[in-house]
Parts: sequence; C-alpha cells; structure tokens
Amino acid sequence: MTGTRDLLLDVLTEGRQLPPGYQRWAFRAVHRDGRSSRGFRWPQPGEVAVAPGPILAHTDICPHATGDGLCAAFTPAGMASGGIPARTILLVALRDQDVLGGTLHQARVREALVVDRLRLADFSLAGANLRDANLRGANLTGADMCGADLRGADMSDADIAAADLRGANLRDANLRDADLSDASLAGANLRDANLRGANLTGADMCGADMSDADIAAADLRGANLTGADLRGAYLRDADLRGANLRGANLTGAILSKAIMPGSGR
Repeated sequence: MTGTRDLLLDVLTEGRQLPPGYQRWAFRAVHRDGRSSRGFRWPQPGEVAVAPGPILAHTDICPHATGDGLCAAFTPAGMASGGIPARTILLVALRDQDVLGGTLHQARVREALVVDRLRLADFSLAGANLRDANLRGANLTGADMCGADLRGADMSDADIAAADLRGANLRDANLRDADLSDASLAGANLRDANLRGANLTGADMCGADMSDADIAAADLRGANLTGADLRGAYLRDADLRGANLRGANLTGAILSKAIMPGSGR
C-alpha cells in the first residue's frame, strides 16, 4: 500500500474504518451466489468466512487442496488470478494472525470478516489502478474511469456504455464484444487493444491512440475519430458509417471490407 487513492483498494475503502481487531483490508471476486473457487460459499456481510481445513503446512499464496485456506486480494491482478470476473466483489477485513502466506497482490488466510458486497459501477474509478483486472462481462454502464490504468485488463463482453474513459490507459486491454456505445474515450490509449466486434456507436474517440489495435468487425457508426491515431489498425469488416475521421491518421491501417463514412451500404 502506498497511501495514494489510485489503488483500487483505497477507492473501495475510502471513508471506512477497519473493524476493531483487524489490521488490513482486502477484496475478492465471487459469483453472484457468493461462491468462489472449489465451491466455497462466502457468508453475508457481518459474518466471518472460515476455511474449512485442513490447513496444510506451507506459506504459498494458493491453497494446495480444498479447504487449505481462503484467498483474498490487495490488487486487481491478485483478484484476477482467481479467474472469477469482478462482477460481484466482497470487501473483507483481515487479521495478521490469520495470514498463512502472501505477496503484494494477494494472501491466503485462515479466515476473513466479510464487511460489504460491492459493485465497481457504484464507485468513482477515476485514476484507479485496474491494471490486469478481470472485468469480463462486468456492468460498468456510465462508470467514471477517467484517467484509469486499465492496461491488460480483460473487459470482453463488458457493458461500458456511456462510461467516461477520457485519458484512460487501455493499452493491450481486451475489449472484444464490449458495449462502448456513447462512451467518452477522448485521448485514451488503446494501442494494441482488442476491440474486435465491439459496439462503439456514438463513442467519442477524439485524439485517441488506436495504433495497431484490432478493431475488426467493430460497429463505429457515428463515432468521433477526429485526430485519432489509427496507424496499423486492423479495421476489416468494421462499420464506419457516419463516423468522423477528420484528421485521423490511417497510415498502414487495414480497411478491407470496411464500410466507410458516406457509404450507402
């Protein structure tokens, strides 16, 4: 922890106090019914989740067998390692005595107090560090992610419509089949991003860096691409009807079978 608000954990715990007897915050993604890996069901807020055991003698961050500790994360990358999309997040409190093994990203613990059940869309994520986060299928409609670090994040199939992503760093992010309609991506870094099949209708990408991005079969109708850097972008089968490409750099872009602005097709 650096104490800066750009860490996701700081965003989720802003204004909160740790419960008495607990030394640090953590979080983890669970399925809608509260299950995590290996079928463990996390309790409701206010209750303590206890690893069923047996606890094995090692200090690894991951259980070696069912019951061998619970996993909690300190960073989006740590949370993503569990393979569960961050659609439902549990905020938990930990005691130092319960930590069996840990890194800067996550820990394996004997037990954890469940404090709250959260949705990322309910928070301002402006400037948040979401690098390598698993946001696959997440509902982030209208979310404030201005200037957020989303490098390498998996946002495939996510609903990000009307979100504020101005100046966000989405380099190498997976946005395949995501709904980004009416989103604000002005000045965003989308270099090498996967936008294949994404819905970008009405999106504002003025001045965005989309060089070498895969934008094949994306719907860009009515999008604002003025001044965008599309050098080397792969736009095969993309629909650009009504898009504004004034000042955009399309050097080396692949536009085969793309429907261009002004086309009657």
